[in-house]
Amino acid sequence: MPFGLRNAPATFQRLMDMFCRNLPAMAYLDDISVLSPTFDQHLLDLKSVFLKLKDYKLLGNRSKCYFACSCVKHLGLWITSRGIEVYPDNASTIQKISPPRNVKQACTESEQNTFTTLKNCLVSTPILSHADFTKPFVLRTDASNYAFGAVLLQGSDMEEPPIEYASRLLNSAERNYSTTERETLAVAWALNKFRGYYRRFENRHSI
Repeated sequence: MPFGLRNAPATFQRLMDMFCRNLPAMAYLDDISVLSPTFDQHLLDLKSVFLKLKDYKLLGNRSKCYFACSCVKHLGLWITSRGIEVYPDNASTIQKISPPRNVKQACTESEQNTFTTLKNCLVSTPILSHADFTKPFVLRTDASNYAFGAVLLQGSDMEEPPIEYASRLLNSAERNYSTTERETLAVAWALNKFRGYYRRFENRHSI
């Protein structure tokens, strides 16, 4: 596909989505990830991917291919068996962010502590846990006058590790909603946002 075409990325992504259908793989443009629970299964999964690459007449760059890795950098994130973490280089950049200095940005000791806590939360590992579809999910939402956010958690007896976060700003019409309406909208929006998780359940009590 020639470079520079306006619709080239979307067209190529549709091709890769078709390619990954019925395969133990996912793709973002020309980056294909094959995730397997065991090494033996990984070999079988790779064989399936290679055969389909041949059918689609697609070629891989050998120098950019990595196999049987326990961790991998993907889209700027560090993906391991523990979860999805901040890539070390990105984490160091966040840690180096200096607190507000000028008069306009001046903050109190309480705000400074919040700033430090937020930085530590952003670089703590693992950031996101892998979803376990044998366990129920917990959805938490909150709405303010200007935005709402949601977090999908994995329910358990002792803790609820986060699976995914999401948020968005309210538009001008939504800002006129009552508190109850904004909270309800947040739930409806979050259910749609995370629908890829709960659609896999046949039991409606799983979330």
